[in-house]
Amino acid sequence: MSYCVNCGVELDSSAEKCALCATPVINPNKQGGRAPQEQSTSFAKVMHVPKEIQKRFVAMIVSLVMLIPNIVCFFVNAFIFSGSFWSVYVSATSFLVWIVCVLPFFIKNYRAYFMWAFDTAAVSLYVYLFYVMGRELDKWYSQCALPIILFLSFLTLCYLIWVRHKKRSVLLKALVICINIALASFVCGLILGVGGNVAYAAEIGLVLFLCITAVVGFLTYCYKSKNMREWLSKRLFA
Repeated sequence: MSYCVNCGVELDSSAEKCALCATPVINPNKQGGRAPQEQSTSFAKVMHVPKEIQKRFVAMIVSLVMLIPNIVCFFVNAFIFSGSFWSVYVSATSFLVWIVCVLPFFIKNYRAYFMWAFDTAAVSLYVYLFYVMGRELDKWYSQCALPIILFLSFLTLCYLIWVRHKKRSVLLKALVICINIALASFVCGLILGVGGNVAYAAEIGLVLFLCITAVVGFLTYCYKSKNMREWLSKRLFA
């Protein structure tokens, strides 16, 4: 004898629902009988997407968003403001940003040294494009731009090797980055002042070098002093 779980009325053995309140009758002894909420579904309620696929999807969306303005600028340059090829600069800048920031998300096996070489070549070609399309055909690319690019690339490579050798602390990374910036400021100012004849470039580079050197001295003291490191950790992360 069975009864309704809702109203308690006596049920017939063949009834599929209560005659009084229409509550479905679930008989676990009956073949195939189980609660509706326990029935299996063909699809999972929450779809799990791997992180690599998510990154590539976001990179694809960003690529499309970057492509649309370039297409618009191309047609505007071709049919409205056709006095010069200014859209080439827009496309070249967008392409460089895409190579440096978006392309790594499409690469499954990321190789830091390969991307370093690829980015160096991309920046060199990007600056050379401005040199070719410029009206003043001097030697600023070979005397200034290319040496600066190669020097900055060399500093980046040294930092990359140093970081990948073993795990470094955040403070030590900041210290080395400041040292690289100080060297880059001094060398770039010297190259622009001597090779490019840019007024006060060497002096500005020296001033930046001295300012960043002071920051390097402070970070060096913080790194060597245990009490100072503990005080900074409490202030920054408390």
